[in-house]
Amino acid sequence: FRTAIAGQRYFFLFTMNFEACGQDYGAKQVVDTRYRPVVRFDDAAILYRTYPPTPPVHPILVAGDVSPNDAENGLLEASQYAEYAERCLDEGYVMTFLITRAGTYRVWLYADATAPRVVAESPRTFVVQPEVRVVENAVALGSGIDCRIDTECMANSATTFAVQMKDKFFNNALSCDETIVAYLIPEENQDDENFKITNLVEEENIGGVPINGVPGQGIDVNTLSGYVPERVMPFNATVAGCAGGAYAVEIFATLSAQYKVHVLVNDVVVSGSPFSLSIRPLTVNVVLGVTTLGLVTYNRWAYYRAFFGVNGIGFNVEVIKTDDNPGQPWSYLRHSEVFADLQEPGETAGIRNEYPHAFSATYCRNCRIHVPPTDGKLGYWFVAVYGREDDSFHTVTMTPYPNEVLQSSVVRTGAVDPGMYAYYSFQVSTTSGFQVRVTVTTTTQGDLTATLKKGSAPTRDTDMSAMFGQALWQQNCQDCIIDHPPTFEAAGEWHLSVL
Repeated sequence: FRTAIAGQRYFFLFTMNFEACGQDYGAKQVVDTRYRPVVRFDDAAILYRTYPPTPPVHPILVAGDVSPNDAENGLLEASQYAEYAERCLDEGYVMTFLITRAGTYRVWLYADATAPRVVAESPRTFVVQPEVRVVENAVALGSGIDCRIDTECMANSATTFAVQMKDKFFNNALSCDETIVAYLIPEENQDDENFKITNLVEEENIGGVPINGVPGQGIDVNTLSGYVPERVMPFNATVAGCAGGAYAVEIFATLSAQYKVHVLVNDVVVSGSPFSLSIRPLTVNVVLGVTTLGLVTYNRWAYYRAFFGVNGIGFNVEVIKTDDNPGQPWSYLRHSEVFADLQEPGETAGIRNEYPHAFSATYCRNCRIHVPPTDGKLGYWFVAVYGREDDSFHTVTMTPYPNEVLQSSVVRTGAVDPGMYAYYSFQVSTTSGFQVRVTVTTTTQGDLTATLKKGSAPTRDTDMSAMFGQALWQQNCQDCIIDHPPTFEAAGEWHLSVL
């Protein structure tokens, strides 16, 4: 009395250590009814109020015997009971049951309706196995189908769903003996331009860069002058494994598009197939200061985003190629959103002026974008990486610049990596002159560039204030000294950048 198969009827004998049926004492029917057992099958997940250690007192389970949650979530009603088979033998009662829901149960046996008591080593663990699998009842499910999870359904990222085998009662099957085939076809053989994925076409413009279609003056150059869609092709998914009758199916789409997912089990189409699936461009959340691995496909885009909690934080974006093919991970930076119109990154026009918080780095394998504190804004910043010439495995790092307050005559120590900035600010309350000195304290071969600006942080190393025609700037030095003479212009808030 340990296992059963879903949907099959079983009979068992409930014996007594006295002749409850056919006994030679008392009124037979009275004794028969009193000692007829109650056999209850409870879902193993149910939580009782008193057990352990005290068994539920009611043979017929009531809401007061179980937790409030189980009284409402259906587990109470899921309990099933054996039936009396209307046969009372000399050895005991013949009972019968038929359970269609597979799973693990606790079996409670109660005897004596006058003074109910738990008997027969209750509760016993009882397992109902699923029936023979029915291919037509298989279902596809999971976040890879409905895309409920943000990290699912993105290009160049694995998307997984399950094909769950079922028996005729729709219990989950336990074994894995089927052949699963899954493949994706773009809806209506559409071009990917419908999904804002564009290919840049390189062509030679005789006479220079064209403007509004008119050949320009100057040398011959190659420009990215047009966008041509590329056909999205069908491809196969792969079966990554199987456990408990559930096959893990993995989709790895390199192009974002709207697809139809076809799933077959033993050449039988799964219910609901084909499924609609929207694969969107890869978008990864980046932790500031932490390197993130990525992949961008040839002539496609990958997106990364990081959140800044305050205004005025300068930062650096580094996109570094990690493979050896000719590809280049061209990088574009936007604030707040990735614009639907991806045509504004271009060699001729650069970044459109109507997007003031936009930056780019092109023709690079190690691409770096510098955002000064004056341009730092609260909210999300997006990095769009374009696959120039070939696929590119790459890393993305967004690193905030240090920005510290200096005190007069107090030495402040710091560190700055090659190509990175550090920012400082200080107040001058009088018209007397002052000196700023930035000195390398290690035996490094690197030089510094120190830039001084009044009122706001320097946007780059050459963005400095001047006094009497003298730039407040020292370039390529290991002991950088900037002097400001005593004038009325000395008083105020000053900002120092160190590159």
